[in-house]
Amino acid sequence: MIKLSSSELRLSVLPQLGAAVHSMHYKVGDDWVPVFQPGKENPASALDCGLFWMSPFANRARDNRLGAHVLKPNTAEPLALHGAAWQRAWTVAECSPSHCRLALEVGAGSFAYAFAVAVSLTLKGAELTIQLTIANRDRTPVAAGFGVHPYFPRRPSTRLQFRAERYWLEGAGHLPTGAVAMHPDVDFANGSPLPMEWRNNCNSGWDGRAEIEQPDLGYRLIMTADDCLRELMLFVDPQLDRFALEPQSHTSGATQVNPEPPATGTTLLYPGDRLETRLVFRIEPLN
Repeated sequence: MIKLSSSELRLSVLPQLGAAVHSMHYKVGDDWVPVFQPGKENPASALDCGLFWMSPFANRARDNRLGAHVLKPNTAEPLALHGAAWQRAWTVAECSPSHCRLALEVGAGSFAYAFAVAVSLTLKGAELTIQLTIANRDRTPVAAGFGVHPYFPRRPSTRLQFRAERYWLEGAGHLPTGAVAMHPDVDFANGSPLPMEWRNNCNSGWDGRAEIEQPDLGYRLIMTADDCLRELMLFVDPQLDRFALEPQSHTSGATQVNPEPPATGTTLLYPGDRLETRLVFRIEPLN
């Protein structure tokens, strides 16, 4: 386990489990309270951690296809899930007390095509900056994308705020069935408590900013993403004490390059091309 720290944050990374962030804590007075919440203290996979990386696609691959490539299911589910990077051991390329860079090379023999991913994590004060890159290592053009899958503490007082243009209904196989205009039951533009019922929906046209207020823990988290990440997945399971808010580069289920509008598809990368993104988590105390 790699442990990073700043004056206000502590973060742990597990290179052998998909370079997942096991947990991150924020200093409130003399206490350290959770920001990313793992499902298990001793995780068996990246899914048990507080944050993991989805690449070369996010969430489920419709019809088990990624562009022109056919995928094999990688869990007990019938559809390939969250790409391949979360199930591989990564290499530590750089490491210091407040920064690390991890990398992964995937050959065509172990996935549909060859690709490389790298992630950089930097702590400064109460801010975590993430830089994520995917590169085509194949000899042909490929469809690619990524997402970041953090889990946050789910408390009775937790409030969520973000703006989006469309909301995708969930259908069979947890795939979106169609986009509808935002309406009060699903609109978090003005800030609302977390829903009490199951939610597993993609929000398109996200403006790149989300706020999570945690009164029970004494802080507000502000998440900002660059233009590459304009799809935001919200996952709430009423049986869990954590929820997910997942920025990603394409609409869930839209693993083709040119899907039917208004979905945003994956990006066509020619050999040697790269796709990069930046995501920042900033924590502020609640007065």
